[in-house]
Amino acid sequence: MLLSSASSKTALGTAYCLTLRRGTAGAPKIVGLTSPGNAAFVRSLGCYDEGRLYDEVASLPAQMPSAYVDFAGNADLRRKVHTHFAQVKKRSAAPPEGWGGAELQRRLAAAWVDFIGQVSQHGGVQIVQCPGPEQVLPIAQQPVQQSALA
Repeated sequence: MLLSSASSKTALGTAYCLTLRRGTAGAPKIVGLTSPGNAAFVRSLGCYDEGRLYDEVASLPAQMPSAYVDFAGNADLRRKVHTHFAQVKKRSAAPPEGWGGAELQRRLAAAWVDFIGQVSQHGGVQIVQCPGPEQVLPIAQQPVQQSALA
């Protein structure tokens, strides 16, 4: 499973949910594609089996059955992935029959709590509670600490 924009919250959340299948039959290898500036961060979280740079796509084994999830929206990268993996599997995913909306929400909430626990222990995410909207702006305007990304 190749995930672009591997440092994004959406890709990290997806990767984390995929890690829950590790050790089970058919569990995918999870490869996060990212930029050089985010490579160490991506590799440090434990959500990916491998963290690769965007320009390393051609070095991945082309015969490896793969699915690509494009979180980056980069048409050039998508072309490179599709060209390199000539037989990219195309799948559609849906919750198992019988779950219903309530069960899906329950499972998503549980996975989110586990995910936040995983990434926060590596310094990748810090949870800040704000009692009101006026407290959010000063926090949002603080610069991101580059040391957390190195």
